[in-house]
Amino acid sequence: MSSNRLEKARCLLLTHEPWYGHVAMNMTWIETSIVRTMGVRVVHGGDVQCLYNPLFVKELTVPEICFVIQHEVEHVVRCHCLRNGLSDRLTFNVAADMVVNGSKSSPRIGITTDGARKRHIPCRDELIWLPHCWSPNENTEYYYRRLVRMRGDLPDGFVLDDHSLWEQSDLSEEEFRIVARSLIVDANKKTRGNMPGHLRSVVEQLDQSQIPWPALLRRYLNQSLGQRRTSYSRRHRRRDEFGVPGTTRRRQAHVSVIVDVSGSVSHKELGRFFGEMEKICSSARTDVLLWDCEFRGFTANYRHGDWEKFTPDGGGGTDMAAPVEWLDQRKLVGDCVVILTDGHCNWPVKQGFGFIAVISGATVGPTWGRTVYLAA
Repeated sequence: MSSNRLEKARCLLLTHEPWYGHVAMNMTWIETSIVRTMGVRVVHGGDVQCLYNPLFVKELTVPEICFVIQHEVEHVVRCHCLRNGLSDRLTFNVAADMVVNGSKSSPRIGITTDGARKRHIPCRDELIWLPHCWSPNENTEYYYRRLVRMRGDLPDGFVLDDHSLWEQSDLSEEEFRIVARSLIVDANKKTRGNMPGHLRSVVEQLDQSQIPWPALLRRYLNQSLGQRRTSYSRRHRRRDEFGVPGTTRRRQAHVSVIVDVSGSVSHKELGRFFGEMEKICSSARTDVLLWDCEFRGFTANYRHGDWEKFTPDGGGGTDMAAPVEWLDQRKLVGDCVVILTDGHCNWPVKQGFGFIAVISGATVGPTWGRTVYLAA
């Protein structure tokens, strides 16, 4: 069966290219006939789906399937599904495959097995490759602009996968970048940072974007903050008939924010934490708990500017498990707990509520919930 071949390919990636293997394990795989080959989309609040045609998978060897999986992973982490407003779809498709595949003489993806000298690449002579005279270290937008200047004289070859699925991705640009960053961070943790070198510039660009709290909370809590929803408990304003629902606004999300005020946190970092708190309270009802190795203050229903009243005189060690227990014992845990810290701490054990760790340093985050890194 094609699903078994895909499973073998993902396992082979975990052995030979573990970074790609771990990203692939976080994707949802769907067998379908609506695509001729394989394609990716990101939908339903961040679900990364890879649709594949079983006949296409059947035609390839397991190592060749690994190449196609790596190809799809690169499209997602490079945020190609967004197209970034570039209008010529065919040219963008070519540019996207060029930056993913690399040059024919030096492919960026693919695996070698059983002592083979060459990588296992399906249809090697028919794929779109980066011309040998072009710089190999540019991004998709650069290649797109260069191809546009060629006025339709595109390189020979065919696009390996189905890029039409990109149009079905229903996330905003900010939400999509959160998904891509999360996949990268998770794979880096599981492979001890063993990320392909050619993707490091991609990660740096993702790190430079500010945290879009409305998008992050909306995705993580799986609800549209402040938007309307149908309700049978309220009558329709124009059609007052049985069985016709009215609308009501969703309740505002409740977020519990824990701020690390320990001695390892600099004044600059603390200022950035307070800045993030200001953004969060614009999107949700917010409680703020200050903590280092013990309780340092609690503010319910935080309002803009309340940070000026804080006296964070903490110091010494850092314990980020204790404040979660403090909130839980007092039944003050909101829909989601956000911890703002430099990461030099222990982490709470997995709980049954939403959890986001926002880290100002390069330390490894918790093994559960969502981890976001503040750009330096």
